[in-house]
Amino acid sequence: SGFGVVLPSSAIPNASSFQELVVTITQDKLLFFNNQPITWPKFSEELSVAARLNPRAELIIKADKLTPHGAVVELMNIALQAGLSVVNIATRPEVAAPPAPK
Repeated sequence: SGFGVVLPSSAIPNASSFQELVVTITQDKLLFFNNQPITWPKFSEELSVAARLNPRAELIIKADKLTPHGAVVELMNIALQAGLSVVNIATRPEVAAPPAPK
């Protein structure tokens, strides 16, 4: 008696609810928040809202390698003021240089 239900499997856990926020900054200090262009003041506002909704969310900063260091620090300060406690800077893996020709 009753129904046999087999739930579909997924490699993604159900608990993955918008825990990650991504901001991209260009070398010209242009911002993109979750892939949408955004102004600095609006970013600060939206980050504060996101932090209230999920204080455990983490901010990932994707910065061009030519972005001024001070701009990245400014983003980190905005995140901390918004109430986020985890800020990470995205990097890409080093690619091994090909061996020098002999």
